[in-house]
Amino acid sequence: MRSRPFSAGEVEKYSYCPLSWWLSGPEEEMTEEFSEGNAAHSRLNTQLSELSGRQREAGIYSRMIMYYAITATVLAFIGISVLKFDRKTAISRILLLLAIVWLLMAISILYLSQREFYNTKIMTERVVLFLAILSMVLSILSVTILQVNAFLAMILESASLLWLIGASSFLYLDLWSERKAEMLGSNINVNGKIIYIGDDSHPVLSSSDGSLSGRPDFIVERDGMLMPVEFKSGRVPSGPLFSHIMQISAYCRLVEDNFGSRPDYGLIYYGRKSFTVDFDDEVEKLLKTKLEEMKRSWETGQAHRNHNRPGKCARCSRRARCPERLA
Repeated sequence: MRSRPFSAGEVEKYSYCPLSWWLSGPEEEMTEEFSEGNAAHSRLNTQLSELSGRQREAGIYSRMIMYYAITATVLAFIGISVLKFDRKTAISRILLLLAIVWLLMAISILYLSQREFYNTKIMTERVVLFLAILSMVLSILSVTILQVNAFLAMILESASLLWLIGASSFLYLDLWSERKAEMLGSNINVNGKIIYIGDDSHPVLSSSDGSLSGRPDFIVERDGMLMPVEFKSGRVPSGPLFSHIMQISAYCRLVEDNFGSRPDYGLIYYGRKSFTVDFDDEVEKLLKTKLEEMKRSWETGQAHRNHNRPGKCARCSRRARCPERLA
């Protein structure tokens, strides 16, 4: 009896040809094709790690903006509350109220941008920057140009301005990190927030029933949904290959079991060309069937060729030792 789950990579091999899967072994790591593919994935993991780092960095700056902006708002509100209401301070009070309103709008927009599609964030943060600057200008007018003679109010409003300057500084750093992340994502055709990378820095994913395991190349969050992505080197087909469809479906199953979020689909990249693979009930049923077939093959110790395509045999890396290969 097999003591470990089948990997998503094994599902891909079995779906290509059960006998090919049965004949696969460690000696494949010595082939030139395997070495090239491994090197390509190593480069991809390096780029994904850098992209993920930039995205985390931007997230930290975004939180700092929120903290600083909220603190500035509180200080400004306290400052205006201690002003005496007379004719001299009426205009100052109005300007400060406007400043607080603009700042609250900036905070709200920034918060909402975190919940929307990733690529809209840079544009919304530019709006936030404009609103923050406008709020700062109104506060400066209220405590300097109008010369409010309330010492405590001036101290509080000055502190508010300093915190707002801090928020603006973090906003600049956030925009810079976002732009770097956008450029990195464009270079490798990645659109979304990286949640998981299939290298040693992240654990192997396992299904809830223990029948399946694997590491997708990466998992991305897009429109609030997690989806696995698989990169394939070599030739670019006109459509996703069946074996690759089964592999990405296995990753969809693993995402659902490990993150509690069922993907509507997974993505397969052949170079820069991408294909969407729906993860519906029919595909999931087919995946379950393949896993059951693999289990029976392992228990019986038998696997056989499932096709009559000479071209497929000719491209198979296990052809030399296959007893059922086609001429």
